[in-house]
Amino acid sequence: MDQSFVRRDVNVKSTIILVLKGFYLIVGIALCGVVNAQHSHGGGMPLADTYPADDSVLAEAPKMITFGFPEEMRFLKLVVYNADGKWVDIGLPYTPGLVNHNFTFPLSTQLPAAAYYLAKWSVVSSADQLVSGQFKFAFGATAIPPSVTTESNRVVREEVLPSNGFRR
Repeated sequence: MDQSFVRRDVNVKSTIILVLKGFYLIVGIALCGVVNAQHSHGGGMPLADTYPADDSVLAEAPKMITFGFPEEMRFLKLVVYNADGKWVDIGLPYTPGLVNHNFTFPLSTQLPAAAYYLAKWSVVSSADQLVSGQFKFAFGATAIPPSVTTESNRVVREEVLPSNGFRR
């Protein structure tokens, strides 16, 4: 048997094996990302369970706001705004270093009347990654889901270009 033929056959097999290893590595990395993304809230972070739930309508004003995670987080902030975008004082003291799976914050004051409320929160994971989220809620006998309220207030604007068709 010719030595050059054997050497060429070995080189082809080696090249095929390297290409297959690279392919499997890329597919493996991609699959890990897909699995992680299905259970995350941006960047591999877990979703938060909240009370009130997002877009919920309660019979009366909530007495507390809660949010929880499947892993321990360090609390940074919780801020509440009314439907007009104005900050609502819920009497929450700044508590740096608070670490837990679940956070419960009693509301020290009655929430004033508003079409709905927007609660924004931020925490830091054990891997020092910032995780932020928000949820909307409404309450009262005549309240409607915040998504309906915000959709009805949405303004549709039509862009008008100059006669030459270009923006300046």
